[in-house]
Amino acid sequence: MNTIVQAIIGSVIVYLIYYIITMGIGYIKTKRYIPDIERGWENVNNLPNEVEFGRKVSPVKYIGSFVGVTLICGLIIFVLKISFI
Repeated sequence: MNTIVQAIIGSVIVYLIYYIITMGIGYIKTKRYIPDIERGWENVNNLPNEVEFGRKVSPVKYIGSFVGVTLICGLIIFVLKISFI
């Protein structure tokens, strides 16, 4: 297989592992969360009036990081191919 294709596949695998672990940690934290409603009402000023889920990240950053991880995977594959020849 071509080194570039292998690097892209490696990058996709790295990102899948990252997102699966992130979602798993979020799921576990959500399942184990126990709200403390009584203490929350003691100081009403600290209660937020807006809720935001997630964060906004530019698609350019995603593409740039994907290309960066692909280049790193390609470099690793290239070095491993040279050292085993």
